[in-house]
Amino acid sequence: MRRRIGKIARSISLKLLGSSLAIFIGCLSLYAFVSHQLHVGVTERLVRQSAERSGDLLKNALYNAMLTNNRANLYATISQVGREPGIDRVRLYDKGGEVKFSSRDAEIGVAVDMRAEACYACHNVDQPFTTLPQKEKFRIFENPDLGRIIGLIIPIYNDPACSNAACHAHDNDKTILGVLDMQFELATLDAQTGVAEQRAFGFATLFLVVGVVLLAGVVYLTVYRPVGVLKEGTTALSGGDLDHRIPLQRHDELGDLARSFNRMADNLREARRQQEAWSKTLEKQVAEKARELEAIHQEMLQVERMTSLGKLAATVAHELNNPLAGILNYAKLLSRRVGRIELAEEDRRKCLDQLALIGDESRRCGNIVKNLLVFARGSTVNIRRSSLEEVVRRAMHLVNHHIELAQIEATWSVAVDPPEIDIDPDQILQALVALLVNAVEAMDRGGHLEISAMNDPRRPRWVRITVADDGPGIPEEIRDHIFEPFYTTKKDGKGSGLGLAVVYGIVQHHKGEIEIESDPGQGTRFILNIPMIHERIDPDESIDS
Repeated sequence: MRRRIGKIARSISLKLLGSSLAIFIGCLSLYAFVSHQLHVGVTERLVRQSAERSGDLLKNALYNAMLTNNRANLYATISQVGREPGIDRVRLYDKGGEVKFSSRDAEIGVAVDMRAEACYACHNVDQPFTTLPQKEKFRIFENPDLGRIIGLIIPIYNDPACSNAACHAHDNDKTILGVLDMQFELATLDAQTGVAEQRAFGFATLFLVVGVVLLAGVVYLTVYRPVGVLKEGTTALSGGDLDHRIPLQRHDELGDLARSFNRMADNLREARRQQEAWSKTLEKQVAEKARELEAIHQEMLQVERMTSLGKLAATVAHELNNPLAGILNYAKLLSRRVGRIELAEEDRRKCLDQLALIGDESRRCGNIVKNLLVFARGSTVNIRRSSLEEVVRRAMHLVNHHIELAQIEATWSVAVDPPEIDIDPDQILQALVALLVNAVEAMDRGGHLEISAMNDPRRPRWVRITVADDGPGIPEEIRDHIFEPFYTTKKDGKGSGLGLAVVYGIVQHHKGEIEIESDPGQGTRFILNIPMIHERIDPDESIDS
């Protein structure tokens, strides 16, 4: 018995019944609340209209007394009206807030607070109103002894009859002379409203009990019994019995649910197969993203290495430049002296050869120091509007001799719009010359060399400069190291390992990017991506896919 009761307590039918009951109660409560608010609103509007009529009557009754400055009549009228049932008090105060007449003698002569509830309508703004809007004449507040009070504020305007009266003339520029304040008790109205609400609550409770009984019967017949059949079928399916079918012939949502469960058994194997395929695809995507993250990580490491090596290179270059210049000068001086000393021809030749070797090696060291300085400097770029075509033409002219000696076919083309972009032409020239020389040296048996420049199709305010060769390509295992300073693959000792590091630094100074496309035996392509407008370009501008 206890188990059955627990089963019923956990059933969806009971939850549906409880939810429906909660919704029914909520809607009924909302209706009662809205009805109450509407009733209160209508009642308050009637009270306000009645209060406004009473205020107008009192104002008109006091008009002649105020016009003739009949203080006795004013006091008597206000005192009599203030003693009427339902009226808390009546008072008349001037524009400065001093109570001149009141149904309560203790208030006469007292200055009211301009920020109190009686005055906030006009004085709770930077500039007091000269005419009081209709909705601002009333306020409702609580009195600890009398309950709710509704207050009416009636401005006393400076009519021409007042400003021209001989007894107490006022200046014409004064708009409001004072305020008539009437306060009415709402205790009787609130008590009657409470009795009406209690009666409405009783009828609502009766309707609720009848509705719950009817709703329980409907839920049992339309939900509880069909859901039991569905539960038995789903239990069989979850246990692996894919041949089980739910025998529920209905033409409503529960019938559709039964047919959906029956189709689920047929689709289960297909869904499982698709899930396995999706898992494999997900693994592939995760591996691809991991490779992308690794590439970004390696690029960040490269930037950190280049920054650290740049600082070291600047220090080393500064310290080596002067001694190397001295060695070269002394080698030249000794060569001249040996030429004037009487020595055997063989000894003279050996001395001159050795001094020439010292000079050559000193000059080579000087070139290394020069490249170190170029690699290290970060603030010496001279960005100006320059013709990229002219820079490419000069680069090809400077390496033309190497190209002819290596018997290489070279072509170049520039199609950039606009033709002039923001670059340091000298540094871009140096970068292109370094790439062209590397390409020529990579093709020791001839080949084809091509340099081209065009607008980047992925980013409209960038330009792509490509240097391509037919050389042996760059092996993948050394591709990540070619931009590191002093890293070289040349075996003859001629390479300093600074050429591509300088190229990388120049591209970075231009807030650009450098890419490498190379396969063994298929040649190499260096791609320089540089912004065309240096100062206004966003270095993090995304590439349109």
